[in-house]
Amino acid sequence: MTFNEVFEGFKSLNSADKRRLLESGNAIMKTEAFNLRYGAKVQFKVRGGGFIAGTFMGLKRKNAEVMSLYGKYGMKAQFPMRWRVSPELLIPLTADQVKLHEFP
Repeated sequence: MTFNEVFEGFKSLNSADKRRLLESGNAIMKTEAFNLRYGAKVQFKVRGGGFIAGTFMGLKRKNAEVMSLYGKYGMKAQFPMRWRVSPELLIPLTADQVKLHEFP
C-alpha cells in the first residue's frame, strides 16, 4: 500500500477508529525507538521546524540522548551538542540519508 492509499483510508474512519490508529502508531514508534542501538544515525524535528541529524547515545528514563553537530535551528554548531528528546520523535536514517550529514 502506498502512503496516499493509507491516508485516504484514514480519512474515511470515524473519530474513535482514528484515535485507535494514532495510538497504535505511537506505540509502534516508541517500540522502534527502544530498538535503536548505540551509535545509530537518527534525526528528529525541533520546534523551529528544522531537522537535526545525530548519533543515538542511549535512553534515559523518559528521553533519548542524541549527539549532534547541529544547533537549535539546524545550523552547524562549533562543538558537538547533546540533545535530550522524546523517543517518539526519533527517525532512523537510511544509508543514503547518512551520506548527506556529518556526525560527531
